[in-house]
Amino acid sequence: MNANIAKLLAGVLAISLVLTACGPAPAQSDVPENTGSEPAATATAEPASGTKVVTDMAGREVEIPVDPQRIYSTSPVGQYFIYAINPDKMAGWCSEPNVAERHFIAEKYVDLPVLGGTFGNKSKLNPEVVMQANPDLIITQGPDKISEATIDDANKLQQQLGIPVIVVGSSARTADKAFAFYGEILNEKERCDELATYTKNVIDTIEADAAKVPEDQKVSIYYAEDEDGLSTDPQKSPHAVVFDMVGCKNVAQVEDAGGFGRVSVSPEQILAWDPDMIVISPSTQGPLFDDETVESLYNTLKSDNKGAWEYLDAVKEGSFYEVPIGPFNWADRPPSVNQILGVQWCGNLVYPEYFDYDMKQVTKEFFALFYHYDLSDAEYDKMMAHSLR
Repeated sequence: MNANIAKLLAGVLAISLVLTACGPAPAQSDVPENTGSEPAATATAEPASGTKVVTDMAGREVEIPVDPQRIYSTSPVGQYFIYAINPDKMAGWCSEPNVAERHFIAEKYVDLPVLGGTFGNKSKLNPEVVMQANPDLIITQGPDKISEATIDDANKLQQQLGIPVIVVGSSARTADKAFAFYGEILNEKERCDELATYTKNVIDTIEADAAKVPEDQKVSIYYAEDEDGLSTDPQKSPHAVVFDMVGCKNVAQVEDAGGFGRVSVSPEQILAWDPDMIVISPSTQGPLFDDETVESLYNTLKSDNKGAWEYLDAVKEGSFYEVPIGPFNWADRPPSVNQILGVQWCGNLVYPEYFDYDMKQVTKEFFALFYHYDLSDAEYDKMMAHSLR
Protein backbone atom coordinates (compact mmCIF):
# COMPACT_ATOMS: atom_id res chain seq x y z
CA MET A 1 0.00 0.00 0.00
CA ASN A 2 1.53 3.32 -0.99
CA ALA A 3 1.77 6.27 1.36
CA ASN A 4 -1.08 8.16 -0.26
CA ILE A 5 -3.51 5.26 0.08
CA ALA A 6 -2.45 4.69 3.68
CA LYS A 7 -3.09 8.34 4.41
CA LEU A 8 -6.46 8.20 2.69
CA LEU A 9 -7.55 5.08 4.57
CA ALA A 10 -6.77 6.86 7.80
CA GLY A 11 -9.40 9.40 6.83
CA VAL A 12 -12.20 6.84 6.30
CA LEU A 13 -13.71 7.33 9.72
CA ALA A 14 -13.51 11.09 9.39
CA ILE A 15 -15.26 11.23 6.02
CA SER A 16 -17.95 8.83 7.26
CA LEU A 17 -18.69 11.24 10.09
CA VAL A 18 -18.66 14.20 7.72
CA LEU A 19 -21.09 12.61 5.29
CA THR A 20 -23.40 11.57 8.09
CA ALA A 21 -23.46 15.10 9.42
CA CYS A 22 -24.01 16.59 5.98
CA GLY A 23 -27.03 14.37 5.24
CA PRO A 24 -28.71 14.15 1.81
CA ALA A 25 -28.36 16.69 -0.96
CA PRO A 26 -30.45 19.86 -0.44
CA ALA A 27 -33.93 20.05 -1.88
CA GLN A 28 -34.31 21.79 -5.22
CA SER A 29 -36.66 24.33 -3.69
CA ASP A 30 -33.99 25.33 -1.16
CA VAL A 31 -31.24 25.83 -3.70
CA PRO A 32 -30.31 29.40 -4.68
CA GLU A 33 -29.33 30.02 -8.27
CA ASN A 34 -25.60 29.95 -8.92
CA THR A 35 -25.20 32.96 -11.20
CA GLY A 36 -21.44 32.60 -11.47
CA SER A 37 -21.37 29.22 -13.23
CA GLU A 38 -19.79 28.89 -16.65
CA PRO A 39 -20.75 26.22 -19.21
CA ALA A 40 -17.15 25.10 -19.72
CA ALA A 41 -14.17 24.56 -17.45
CA THR A 42 -11.34 27.06 -17.84
CA ALA A 43 -7.69 26.90 -16.78
CA THR A 44 -7.02 29.37 -14.01
CA ALA A 45 -3.52 28.69 -12.66
CA GLU A 46 -0.16 27.02 -13.31
CA PRO A 47 -0.80 23.36 -12.48
CA ALA A 48 1.61 20.60 -11.56
CA SER A 49 2.93 18.37 -14.34
CA GLY A 50 0.15 16.17 -15.79
CA THR A 51 -2.60 18.24 -14.20
CA LYS A 52 -4.56 21.38 -14.92
CA VAL A 53 -6.56 23.74 -12.75
CA VAL A 54 -10.15 24.25 -13.84
CA THR A 55 -13.15 26.19 -12.56
CA ASP A 56 -16.11 23.88 -12.04
CA MET A 57 -19.78 24.84 -12.43
CA ALA A 58 -19.94 25.94 -8.79
CA GLY A 59 -17.08 28.40 -9.31
CA ARG A 60 -14.54 26.24 -7.43
CA GLU A 61 -10.95 26.04 -8.68
CA VAL A 62 -9.85 22.40 -8.71
CA GLU A 63 -6.61 20.78 -9.87
CA ILE A 64 -7.45 17.69 -11.92
CA PRO A 65 -5.59 15.26 -14.20
CA VAL A 66 -5.20 16.47 -17.77
CA ASP A 67 -6.67 13.20 -19.03
CA PRO A 68 -8.56 11.47 -16.19
CA GLN A 69 -9.03 7.76 -16.79
CA ARG A 70 -11.01 6.57 -13.75
CA ILE A 71 -14.08 8.65 -12.91
CA TYR A 72 -16.65 8.10 -10.19
CA SER A 73 -19.97 9.96 -9.89
CA THR A 74 -21.69 10.19 -6.52
CA SER A 75 -25.15 10.22 -8.19
CA PRO A 76 -26.90 8.52 -11.13
CA VAL A 77 -27.31 11.93 -12.80
CA GLY A 78 -23.58 12.27 -13.43
CA GLN A 79 -23.07 8.54 -13.79
CA TYR A 80 -25.14 8.37 -16.97
CA PHE A 81 -23.51 11.45 -18.47
CA ILE A 82 -20.17 9.69 -18.04
CA TYR A 83 -21.58 6.42 -19.42
CA ALA A 84 -22.84 8.26 -22.49
CA ILE A 85 -19.50 10.00 -23.02
CA ASN A 86 -17.10 7.11 -22.45
CA PRO A 87 -18.04 4.13 -20.27
CA ASP A 88 -14.41 2.93 -20.33
CA LYS A 89 -13.64 5.77 -17.90
CA MET A 90 -16.12 4.65 -15.25
CA ALA A 91 -14.49 3.54 -11.98
CA GLY A 92 -17.76 2.02 -10.75
CA TRP A 93 -21.49 2.50 -10.22
CA CYS A 94 -23.04 4.56 -7.46
CA SER A 95 -25.93 2.05 -7.40
CA GLU A 96 -26.26 -1.47 -8.71
CA PRO A 97 -27.83 -1.66 -12.20
CA ASN A 98 -31.35 -3.15 -12.20
CA VAL A 99 -32.84 -5.65 -14.65
CA ALA A 100 -33.70 -3.07 -17.32
CA GLU A 101 -30.31 -1.41 -17.08
CA ARG A 102 -28.46 -4.71 -17.27
CA HIS A 103 -30.26 -5.57 -20.50
CA PHE A 104 -28.87 -2.52 -22.31
CA ILE A 105 -25.51 -1.95 -20.58
CA ALA A 106 -22.59 -3.87 -22.08
CA GLU A 107 -21.44 -6.82 -19.97
CA LYS A 108 -17.94 -5.39 -19.52
CA TYR A 109 -19.44 -2.43 -17.63
CA VAL A 110 -22.45 -3.88 -15.85
CA ASP A 111 -20.31 -5.70 -13.26
CA LEU A 112 -18.16 -2.71 -12.30
CA PRO A 113 -17.98 -2.29 -8.50
CA VAL A 114 -20.84 -0.57 -6.68
CA LEU A 115 -19.37 2.30 -4.67
CA GLY A 116 -22.46 3.91 -3.16
CA GLY A 117 -23.36 7.56 -3.44
CA THR A 118 -24.88 10.69 -1.95
CA PHE A 119 -28.32 10.57 -3.60
CA GLY A 120 -31.74 9.42 -2.46
CA ASN A 121 -33.04 8.74 1.01
CA LYS A 122 -31.28 5.40 1.39
CA SER A 123 -28.03 5.98 -0.51
CA LYS A 124 -24.72 6.03 1.32
CA LEU A 125 -21.22 6.67 0.07
CA ASN A 126 -18.65 4.18 1.34
CA PRO A 127 -15.31 6.06 1.50
CA GLU A 128 -13.22 2.90 1.88
CA VAL A 129 -14.82 1.25 -1.16
CA VAL A 130 -14.40 4.44 -3.20
CA MET A 131 -10.69 4.60 -2.35
CA GLN A 132 -10.24 0.94 -3.23
CA ALA A 133 -11.69 1.71 -6.68
CA ASN A 134 -8.94 4.35 -6.98
CA PRO A 135 -10.71 7.02 -9.08
CA ASP A 136 -8.61 9.97 -10.16
CA LEU A 137 -11.65 12.25 -10.42
CA ILE A 138 -14.99 12.40 -8.58
CA ILE A 139 -18.12 14.06 -10.02
CA THR A 140 -20.96 15.35 -7.88
CA GLN A 141 -23.81 16.33 -10.20
CA GLY A 142 -27.25 17.67 -9.38
CA PRO A 143 -29.63 20.49 -10.34
CA ASP A 144 -28.30 23.44 -12.33
CA LYS A 145 -29.00 25.64 -9.29
CA ILE A 146 -26.07 24.81 -7.04
CA SER A 147 -26.34 25.43 -3.30
CA GLU A 148 -23.70 26.48 -0.82
CA ALA A 149 -24.33 23.20 1.01
CA THR A 150 -23.44 21.26 -2.14
CA ILE A 151 -20.23 23.26 -2.49
CA ASP A 152 -19.35 22.69 1.15
CA ASP A 153 -19.95 18.94 0.86
CA ALA A 154 -17.76 18.77 -2.26
CA ASN A 155 -14.94 20.59 -0.47
CA LYS A 156 -15.15 18.24 2.52
CA LEU A 157 -15.23 15.14 0.32
CA GLN A 158 -12.21 16.32 -1.66
CA GLN A 159 -10.25 17.16 1.49
CA GLN A 160 -10.96 13.86 3.21
CA LEU A 161 -10.39 11.55 0.22
CA GLY A 162 -7.53 13.49 -1.34
CA ILE A 163 -9.20 13.07 -4.74
CA PRO A 164 -10.33 16.07 -6.84
CA VAL A 165 -14.10 16.63 -6.78
CA ILE A 166 -15.87 18.51 -9.58
CA VAL A 167 -19.36 19.98 -9.10
CA VAL A 168 -21.64 19.88 -12.16
CA GLY A 169 -25.12 21.39 -12.44
CA SER A 170 -27.58 20.39 -15.14
CA SER A 171 -31.21 19.97 -16.15
CA ALA A 172 -32.94 18.76 -19.29
CA ARG A 173 -32.90 22.36 -20.50
CA THR A 174 -29.15 22.81 -19.93
CA ALA A 175 -27.81 19.33 -20.67
CA ASP A 176 -25.94 20.61 -23.74
CA LYS A 177 -23.91 22.96 -21.53
CA ALA A 178 -23.12 20.10 -19.15
CA PHE A 179 -21.80 18.02 -22.06
CA ALA A 180 -19.64 20.93 -23.23
CA PHE A 181 -18.25 21.24 -19.69
CA TYR A 182 -17.52 17.52 -19.52
CA GLY A 183 -15.64 17.74 -22.81
CA GLU A 184 -13.08 20.00 -21.18
CA ILE A 185 -12.65 18.23 -17.84
CA LEU A 186 -12.64 14.67 -19.22
CA ASN A 187 -10.44 15.43 -22.24
CA GLU A 188 -13.30 14.21 -24.46
CA LYS A 189 -14.06 17.37 -26.43
CA GLU A 190 -14.90 15.76 -29.78
CA ARG A 191 -17.26 13.19 -28.26
CA CYS A 192 -18.91 15.72 -25.95
CA ASP A 193 -19.34 18.23 -28.78
CA GLU A 194 -21.25 15.52 -30.67
CA LEU A 195 -23.55 14.88 -27.71
CA ALA A 196 -23.94 18.57 -26.94
CA THR A 197 -24.90 19.36 -30.54
CA TYR A 198 -27.52 16.61 -30.60
CA THR A 199 -28.91 17.74 -27.25
CA LYS A 200 -29.04 21.42 -28.23
CA ASN A 201 -30.88 20.55 -31.46
CA VAL A 202 -33.45 18.55 -29.47
CA ILE A 203 -33.97 21.35 -26.94
CA ASP A 204 -34.36 23.97 -29.67
CA THR A 205 -36.78 21.79 -31.64
CA ILE A 206 -38.87 20.97 -28.55
CA GLU A 207 -39.12 24.65 -27.58
CA ALA A 208 -40.12 25.64 -31.13
CA ASP A 209 -42.77 22.90 -31.37
CA ALA A 210 -44.13 23.64 -27.89
CA ALA A 211 -44.60 27.28 -28.87
CA LYS A 212 -46.98 26.16 -31.66
CA VAL A 213 -49.48 24.55 -29.27
CA PRO A 214 -52.44 26.94 -28.78
CA GLU A 215 -53.29 27.70 -25.16
CA ASP A 216 -56.79 26.29 -25.53
CA GLN A 217 -55.34 22.97 -26.74
CA LYS A 218 -53.00 22.46 -23.80
CA VAL A 219 -53.48 19.04 -22.24
CA SER A 220 -53.65 18.64 -18.46
CA ILE A 221 -51.75 15.66 -17.10
CA TYR A 222 -51.31 13.90 -13.79
CA TYR A 223 -47.94 12.17 -13.29
CA ALA A 224 -48.77 9.04 -11.29
CA GLU A 225 -45.83 7.65 -9.34
CA ASP A 226 -45.40 4.59 -7.11
CA GLU A 227 -47.40 1.40 -7.63
CA ASP A 228 -50.64 2.94 -6.38
CA GLY A 229 -50.20 6.18 -8.34
CA LEU A 230 -50.66 8.28 -5.20
CA SER A 231 -47.36 10.14 -5.44
CA THR A 232 -46.50 12.84 -7.94
CA ASP A 233 -44.28 15.83 -8.77
CA PRO A 234 -45.58 19.32 -9.58
CA GLN A 235 -44.72 21.78 -12.31
CA LYS A 236 -41.10 23.04 -12.23
CA SER A 237 -39.87 20.03 -10.28
CA PRO A 238 -36.76 18.48 -11.88
CA HIS A 239 -38.81 15.27 -11.93
CA ALA A 240 -41.56 16.89 -14.03
CA VAL A 241 -39.49 18.98 -16.44
CA VAL A 242 -40.23 16.66 -19.39
CA PHE A 243 -43.94 17.55 -19.13
CA ASP A 244 -43.21 21.25 -18.63
CA MET A 245 -40.99 21.48 -21.71
CA VAL A 246 -43.64 20.20 -24.12
CA GLY A 247 -46.38 22.46 -22.73
CA CYS A 248 -48.43 20.08 -20.61
CA LYS A 249 -50.51 21.54 -17.79
CA ASN A 250 -49.42 19.62 -14.70
CA VAL A 251 -52.51 19.43 -12.45
CA ALA A 252 -50.59 18.63 -9.26
CA GLN A 253 -51.04 21.65 -7.02
CA VAL A 254 -48.62 20.54 -4.32
CA GLU A 255 -45.32 21.78 -2.95
CA ASP A 256 -42.24 20.35 -4.62
CA ALA A 257 -40.68 17.57 -2.55
CA GLY A 258 -37.19 18.71 -3.57
CA GLY A 259 -34.29 16.60 -4.79
CA PHE A 260 -35.83 13.21 -4.00
CA GLY A 261 -39.23 14.00 -5.52
CA ARG A 262 -42.56 12.20 -5.00
CA VAL A 263 -45.22 14.06 -3.01
CA SER A 264 -48.03 11.94 -1.54
CA VAL A 265 -51.56 12.87 -2.65
CA SER A 266 -55.03 11.44 -2.06
CA PRO A 267 -57.51 9.90 -4.51
CA GLU A 268 -59.86 12.79 -3.70
CA GLN A 269 -57.27 15.32 -4.83
CA ILE A 270 -56.75 13.50 -8.13
CA LEU A 271 -60.51 13.31 -8.72
CA ALA A 272 -60.77 17.06 -8.08
CA TRP A 273 -57.94 17.82 -10.48
CA ASP A 274 -59.59 15.65 -13.17
CA PRO A 275 -56.66 15.51 -15.66
CA ASP A 276 -57.11 14.99 -19.39
CA MET A 277 -54.35 12.37 -19.36
CA ILE A 278 -52.58 10.20 -16.79
CA VAL A 279 -48.88 9.56 -17.32
CA ILE A 280 -47.68 6.63 -15.24
CA SER A 281 -44.19 6.16 -13.84
CA PRO A 282 -43.16 2.61 -14.76
CA SER A 283 -41.96 -0.19 -12.54
CA THR A 284 -38.20 -0.72 -12.48
CA GLN A 285 -38.58 -3.17 -15.35
CA GLY A 286 -41.34 -2.12 -17.73
CA PRO A 287 -43.16 -4.17 -20.39
CA LEU A 288 -39.94 -5.30 -22.08
CA PHE A 289 -39.37 -7.60 -19.10
CA ASP A 290 -42.68 -7.72 -17.20
CA ASP A 291 -45.81 -9.68 -18.00
CA GLU A 292 -49.40 -8.60 -17.46
CA THR A 293 -49.46 -10.06 -13.94
CA VAL A 294 -46.94 -7.52 -12.59
CA GLU A 295 -48.48 -5.17 -10.04
CA SER A 296 -48.52 -1.69 -11.55
CA LEU A 297 -50.96 1.18 -11.90
CA TYR A 298 -51.09 0.68 -15.65
CA ASN A 299 -52.27 -2.91 -15.22
CA THR A 300 -54.75 -1.78 -12.56
CA LEU A 301 -56.27 0.77 -14.93
CA LYS A 302 -56.55 -1.90 -17.62
CA SER A 303 -58.28 -4.29 -15.24
CA ASP A 304 -61.89 -4.57 -14.10
CA ASN A 305 -60.97 -3.45 -10.58
CA LYS A 306 -59.86 0.14 -11.02
CA GLY A 307 -60.92 1.46 -7.63
CA ALA A 308 -61.50 5.22 -7.42
CA TRP A 309 -59.62 5.71 -10.70
CA GLU A 310 -62.66 4.50 -12.65
CA TYR A 311 -64.42 7.82 -12.00
CA LEU A 312 -61.85 9.82 -13.96
CA ASP A 313 -62.71 10.67 -17.56
CA ALA A 314 -59.09 9.99 -18.55
CA VAL A 315 -59.49 6.39 -17.37
CA LYS A 316 -62.92 5.99 -18.93
CA GLU A 317 -61.51 7.19 -22.26
CA GLY A 318 -58.33 5.13 -22.04
CA SER A 319 -56.14 8.24 -21.94
CA PHE A 320 -53.41 6.78 -19.72
CA TYR A 321 -49.90 5.80 -20.74
CA GLU A 322 -46.77 4.51 -19.07
CA VAL A 323 -43.43 6.32 -19.31
CA PRO A 324 -41.04 4.07 -21.26
CA ILE A 325 -38.16 2.52 -19.36
CA GLY A 326 -34.93 1.36 -20.92
CA PRO A 327 -32.31 1.52 -19.68
CA PHE A 328 -33.81 4.20 -17.39
CA ASN A 329 -37.18 5.89 -16.80
CA TRP A 330 -37.40 8.39 -19.66
CA ALA A 331 -39.12 11.04 -17.53
CA ASP A 332 -37.12 11.44 -14.38
CA ARG A 333 -35.47 8.49 -12.68
CA PRO A 334 -32.83 9.82 -12.69
CA PRO A 335 -33.19 13.37 -14.12
CA SER A 336 -30.23 12.81 -16.46
CA VAL A 337 -29.56 12.22 -20.16
CA ASN A 338 -32.66 9.98 -20.36
CA GLN A 339 -34.84 13.11 -20.24
CA ILE A 340 -33.51 14.21 -23.64
CA LEU A 341 -35.19 11.17 -25.17
CA GLY A 342 -38.15 11.45 -22.79
CA VAL A 343 -39.05 14.96 -23.84
CA GLN A 344 -39.25 13.82 -27.49
CA TRP A 345 -41.47 10.88 -26.55
CA CYS A 346 -43.73 13.04 -24.35
CA GLY A 347 -44.26 15.71 -27.01
CA ASN A 348 -45.08 13.08 -29.61
CA LEU A 349 -47.49 11.32 -27.24
CA VAL A 350 -49.42 14.36 -26.01
CA TYR A 351 -49.35 16.61 -29.11
CA PRO A 352 -48.59 14.34 -32.11
CA GLU A 353 -49.81 16.97 -34.55
CA TYR A 354 -47.13 19.42 -33.36
CA PHE A 355 -44.34 17.02 -32.35
CA ASP A 356 -44.52 14.91 -35.49
CA TYR A 357 -41.59 12.56 -34.96
CA ASP A 358 -40.87 8.98 -36.03
CA MET A 359 -40.32 7.75 -32.48
CA LYS A 360 -38.80 4.44 -33.53
CA GLN A 361 -36.16 6.24 -35.56
CA VAL A 362 -35.59 8.82 -32.80
CA THR A 363 -35.24 6.10 -30.15
CA LYS A 364 -32.85 3.96 -32.16
CA GLU A 365 -30.65 6.95 -32.93
CA PHE A 366 -30.61 7.98 -29.27
CA PHE A 367 -29.77 4.49 -28.01
CA ALA A 368 -26.88 4.20 -30.43
CA LEU A 369 -25.50 7.66 -29.63
CA PHE A 370 -25.99 7.81 -25.86
CA TYR A 371 -26.18 4.17 -24.74
CA HIS A 372 -23.86 2.49 -27.29
CA TYR A 373 -26.64 0.03 -28.07
CA ASP A 374 -28.19 -1.20 -31.32
CA LEU A 375 -31.91 -1.33 -30.44
CA SER A 376 -33.93 -3.89 -32.41
CA ASP A 377 -37.45 -3.35 -33.74
CA ALA A 378 -38.75 -6.11 -31.45
CA GLU A 379 -37.17 -4.50 -28.39
CA TYR A 380 -38.62 -1.12 -29.31
CA ASP A 381 -42.11 -2.48 -29.91
CA LYS A 382 -42.23 -4.33 -26.61
CA MET A 383 -40.62 -1.50 -24.64
CA MET A 384 -43.23 0.96 -25.95
CA ALA A 385 -46.23 -1.37 -25.52
CA HIS A 386 -47.83 0.86 -22.85
CA SER A 387 -46.41 4.17 -24.05
CA LEU A 388 -47.89 5.03 -27.44
CA ARG A 389 -51.32 6.01 -28.68
